[in-house]
Amino acid sequence: MTLKLEGVDGVLKEIARFRTGIKTEVDDLLQEAANEVVTRAKLAAPSNFAELKNSIQQKREKSLKYLIFANAYHAPYIEFGTRGKVSIPAEMQEVAAGVKSREKRGNWETFVADIKVWMKKKGVGGTVIAQVKSGKRKGQFKRASKKAQSDYIDNVAFLIARSIYKNGISPQPFLYPSFLSVKGKLINDIRVAVEKSPWWQNKSK
Repeated sequence: MTLKLEGVDGVLKEIARFRTGIKTEVDDLLQEAANEVVTRAKLAAPSNFAELKNSIQQKREKSLKYLIFANAYHAPYIEFGTRGKVSIPAEMQEVAAGVKSREKRGNWETFVADIKVWMKKKGVGGTVIAQVKSGKRKGQFKRASKKAQSDYIDNVAFLIARSIYKNGISPQPFLYPSFLSVKGKLINDIRVAVEKSPWWQNKSK
């Protein structure tokens, strides 16, 4: 994703036109901030699947421009939510618009299988027990057969998947809040660096 640093965009564009020491200094500030956003986003991202955390990266596209992104396919759905639970910050509208036009991926069977993986990691479903119907242990309870346990897990996974498909999932934003937590300091650091530079002082005369 690419986000605008409101309040310093004009300054960055003007700095980019010149080969000055301040250009390098500001670029270093941007890189440091981008790394910090990535670190915070990885900590904030849901840990059900390592794929999401591992996909959060930053890339220097050119001088004074860094991209911060999460390229796991499900990243935007975690960030913004789905169905009637979608919540998109104004600053992220353009990013979210691009998600709607991309090719759909996966199918129902894969979706349910992923839910089962999540259930296993979270311990959802528990152990199925059955009542003994005959013999000395009649009326007592025992662990159900592997097939009964498997059938139960399949049924719970199906119900969870159906609920998510119908109602959606609530947002669990990790990228945008991390950006906001760094943005203010970055803008201030850029302003301080620019105002102290000979380039700016000569320009201001």
